[in-house]
Amino acid sequence: MTDDPWKKPDPNAQPPQRPGPHQPPPGYGPPPGYGPPGQMPYGPPSGQVYDPNNPYQAPLPQRGSIRRLVWILLTVGLLVLGGCGVGAYFLVRTIGKSADEVNAFLRDVRDQRFDTAYTRLCPSAQAGQSSSAFVQALQSAVDRGHRVISFDIKQVNTNSTNGFTTRTAGGRVSFGDGGTQFITFSLQKPGGNLCISSGYQLLE
Repeated sequence: MTDDPWKKPDPNAQPPQRPGPHQPPPGYGPPPGYGPPGQMPYGPPSGQVYDPNNPYQAPLPQRGSIRRLVWILLTVGLLVLGGCGVGAYFLVRTIGKSADEVNAFLRDVRDQRFDTAYTRLCPSAQAGQSSSAFVQALQSAVDRGHRVISFDIKQVNTNSTNGFTTRTAGGRVSFGDGGTQFITFSLQKPGGNLCISSGYQLLE
């Protein structure tokens, strides 16, 4: 039955109810999830578990693999640091030995143990000067007041190029006549033993 358009409204009738601000109009469901049409809403629903057969679901991180990677990185880092430390230790030890050898040589010369000082020269240096000539030259320096009274060997250098290593150790040497001279001694290591190859001539 069609309503009569000329029918007057009933003044006692209740007006139709309008939907409130938080109440969806009749016939509409809950608001859909965010995202374009046809796409599942962002974020997994509450209580969803990982499904390995779902190609659209990101795999869960494997804790064992991450932990193993962390241990590997830590181990490699410790090995690298340990290798650097060992290399630095041997380098400092080698440099220290060069200074010790020169100090021992100068100590023998200062105390006039010339024969012992001669044994600290390299074979190449001994081939160019006999023991008696070495002792006579140093004794002559003592007689004219040019004997060694003190020394301070601090500057040490070691370089390796193409398998050939050069070693030097130098410092100030003071003499009995009041003179002071900076002397650099060259060292070699034939047969694994450090020895002095040059620089000692300035003491004569």
